[in-house]
Amino acid sequence: MTQSITTAPPNAFVIIAGDMKRAKLPEDYPTPSRYAATSSCIFAGCSPDVDGDTIFTIGPHDQLRPAGLTLLFDGVIDTPRRSVSVWTIAWDTLLEEKVATDRTRVRIWGNRPEFPDRVVIGLG
Repeated sequence: MTQSITTAPPNAFVIIAGDMKRAKLPEDYPTPSRYAATSSCIFAGCSPDVDGDTIFTIGPHDQLRPAGLTLLFDGVIDTPRRSVSVWTIAWDTLLEEKVATDRTRVRIWGNRPEFPDRVVIGLG
C-alpha cells in the first residue's frame, strides 16, 4: 500500500527506521548530500519547515512511479519489526509501511538534490 503525508518537519530532515527503539543513529550528519545511514536507520533531508511543507510518499518500490524525480539514496536497513517508519526529530511518526523481510532495501527520490519538497520512499 502507498501512503502520503504533507508536513513541515523541523530541522529539514526525517529519520527512516525499522525500529526506532534499537536504531543506531548516524554520527556524521549533516553530510554534503544531506543523507546519512547506519544499518538501522537513514537521515534524509527535506525542505526546511520555514520554507513550507514537504510531501512524503512511502510504499513498495514496484507500486511507486517516481517519474521526474532524482534518486538521492539507495541502501538497506534492518527491519526486525517488519515495518519501516518515517519520524521527525521530535519522535513523531509521520508514516509507517509493512515490509516482508527483516532487512529492507530503501530507495529515496526527490524533486531536487538539496532540500526536496517532494520525497518518495520506495521499499523492497
